[in-house]
Amino acid sequence: MSATNVSLRELRLVVGRLLYVAGLPKGCVYPVRDALVDAQSLGLDALGALERTFAQLPGELGRVAINGAGDHTVIDGAGQPSYLVAPAVLDVLVARGHSGSAVVEVAHVVEPELLGGLAAAAYLYGLDVTVVACGPAMASTIVRRPVHPGGAGGSRATRC
Repeated sequence: MSATNVSLRELRLVVGRLLYVAGLPKGCVYPVRDALVDAQSLGLDALGALERTFAQLPGELGRVAINGAGDHTVIDGAGQPSYLVAPAVLDVLVARGHSGSAVVEVAHVVEPELLGGLAAAAYLYGLDVTVVACGPAMASTIVRRPVHPGGAGGSRATRC
């Protein structure tokens, strides 16, 4: 199969329409679309994941259990594709992100490596994020620090 190049604008349009067709509510389409597009643009196989999990949509649609406080939080994704949980994870990162370093563990998600796309989104909120995916349905650990003005920030996604 040959690769096809598309612009980010085209990718956003097509992925958004696929999510509408899958039955996601309008208010959920854009954050989920952005999570998928960010992951794909960072070289992660977000489109392949969408194809593999399309039959599960809309599923529980980002319903998560969030436990913990301070600098350590655990989010249980209840077996959902990670891109459905990603908007909630980003919300937690931003809410806890500007007080210093913290760890957010995301457990029980399908394709946790796609959470690496959060590195790009979090940077827009002034956070430097490292994502470590630790297994097929295991926890992904997200460590984040505020980006200091004038400092070099480098969000990363790695595999343990």
